[in-house]
Amino acid sequence: MAHSFNRHVKICTEADLANAQRIAWKLYRPEPRQPTRTKTGYGGATLEECAQVLGITREGVRLIEKKALAKCRSWCEAQGLDLEDLLDAMRC
Repeated sequence: MAHSFNRHVKICTEADLANAQRIAWKLYRPEPRQPTRTKTGYGGATLEECAQVLGITREGVRLIEKKALAKCRSWCEAQGLDLEDLLDAMRC
């Protein structure tokens, strides 16, 4: 089943949404960035560690994170949900 978010976001499938949620969950950082060691929510890995695993730059990791979170936030807003609340609920 496909969801239509709004006129600015193209239609996505349940699989697309599930993938976006997985990415956002792996990259979500509820705590502020630390000045000496920037960690992501993905097992406490730094941007550099994620970049090495993915074979991209740290900036590439940041861009993926930003895009995934924006897509998830857009969907959540269209559904009347809050992304942070959804991710907090998934942690339990």
